[in-house]
Amino acid sequence: MKNRYLIPILVLLATTSFSQKKKSTAQTPKQPIPQAISSTTAVERMAGYEQRKKLDASSLVNNVKFRSIGPTNMSGRVVDLDVNNANSTHFFVAYASGGLWKTENNGMSFTPLFDNEASMTIGDIAVDWKTNGQTIWVGTGENNASRSTYSGTGIYKSNDGGKTWQHLGLEDTHHIGQVILHPTDPNTVWVAAVGHLYSPNAERGIYKTTDGGKAWKKTLYIDDKTGAIDLDIDPSNPSVLYASMWHKERRAWNFVEGGKTSGIYKSTDGGESWKLLTVENSGFPTGDGNGRIGLS
Repeated sequence: MKNRYLIPILVLLATTSFSQKKKSTAQTPKQPIPQAISSTTAVERMAGYEQRKKLDASSLVNNVKFRSIGPTNMSGRVVDLDVNNANSTHFFVAYASGGLWKTENNGMSFTPLFDNEASMTIGDIAVDWKTNGQTIWVGTGENNASRSTYSGTGIYKSNDGGKTWQHLGLEDTHHIGQVILHPTDPNTVWVAAVGHLYSPNAERGIYKTTDGGKAWKKTLYIDDKTGAIDLDIDPSNPSVLYASMWHKERRAWNFVEGGKTSGIYKSTDGGESWKLLTVENSGFPTGDGNGRIGLS
């Protein structure tokens, strides 16, 4: 007899709950769509780095030393290798988010060189082997476009094999695609800047210095959504360079991986001016489907 009343009571409760939920939902005002949040400025990021150094210096954790418990150490994405052609046991390894490492015994052991700078994420490195690896250029900010890709703080240079570093600007480029050294002039360097990951910005394109990084000139710029992802130089003629530009728009919910402004450019005057090669009827793909292009 008791079971006869069970089902109607359950139905009544469910109906009441549904009607209350519906009424509550109907009375809830619509929330405004959140506006895009501007990225943190380069000045704020560098100020944060200075604050971090102060906190590091006063931290009690400095007295706690890490030790490897093995048997191996896990690593991640290797973005670049630079090997001494005269001695292949001496080379540098750059990681996407793990800094710069050096070996002089063919990888039997490695020394970290970039642990104390404002960022440990790297897009590309370039080593002047005419100085036996003493002169090293590091372009910070991984150049892939994953959600786990972290921004850098510009260009760094070492003249003592990585013991000390100079910060040479371009901090608002966030991600560096390539660093190219002039084969005979150590003061001339070209940098391919990808730009911000999640937001449009004008600090993208090809940059050139002729004074060792004291000043930079942007010589190729398309728009605030198209950055330079790769760069290469003619080994027989340093006046000839090729650059690949990449249109991309990364959001947390979407990734536009290409666009009609992606393409290959050529310079015949040392990167001072550029001409688009990937035009209609050139034999290269063109249009909205053009994505990331690698050069060699």
